[in-house]
Amino acid sequence: MTADLWTPPDEPDPSQIMDEAVADTRHGNYERALLKLRWCYENALRYDPHLAGVRSSFLLGYWHDLGKKYPPALDALRQTRDQAEVICRESNYAFHPFQDLASLNRQLGDRWRTAHLFKQVSQADREAAALIYGLAEPYLIEFGDFAACDPYLELQPRLGIAAEQYRLQVEFEADYDDEPHSPPKVARRFYLDDVTALISLLIRNGRHAEAKQAYAIALETIDDAEFRESLDGAMRGRLPESLF
Repeated sequence: MTADLWTPPDEPDPSQIMDEAVADTRHGNYERALLKLRWCYENALRYDPHLAGVRSSFLLGYWHDLGKKYPPALDALRQTRDQAEVICRESNYAFHPFQDLASLNRQLGDRWRTAHLFKQVSQADREAAALIYGLAEPYLIEFGDFAACDPYLELQPRLGIAAEQYRLQVEFEADYDDEPHSPPKVARRFYLDDVTALISLLIRNGRHAEAKQAYAIALETIDDAEFRESLDGAMRGRLPESLF
């Protein structure tokens, strides 16, 4: 019966199949839509690695929307999440399997599971936890697990990477300044959120001297009144609003 509903073509285009699934959902062809979305999630990166971001965001959103109309789709999404957790554990919590699991938990409204699993990893294998901490930090913050962040708040590597990413993003945005459909300006906000999260977490873990040092280093990249005001808030323990 499944093969009668849909099978992938010999040369599949994941983007096209995903668009078809959205159309199937709109027209009430729910079972076919589920087959296509599940296929895309499991196979898209084999055909187009550039779809990684779409796979972990829009595709899961379409799948979740389908689940609101067609309960078996939501069951299938949960099953995929459970399988992802098994894969994550078997990989010894490697970055990409943990990233997949975090995306699925986020879409299912189970973000607490990501925070909980990270704390388990942290207790068992500090080295493995360090590699996935950046993925887990927003969820640890959301649930107030500030102490769980403490061992992974490394000042120099994080600020250096954040500054370099800021510069690269600014250059990318500048290349599109004259384009009619230029991308949104996000470099400053991303840098600000990263730096203020770090400073606030340092403060909340009693590492005030390092927080002051981070403040000074951050000003080497951006220094204006608005930026300083945000850093001052972080020095009082205020976290970025974008995390909530």
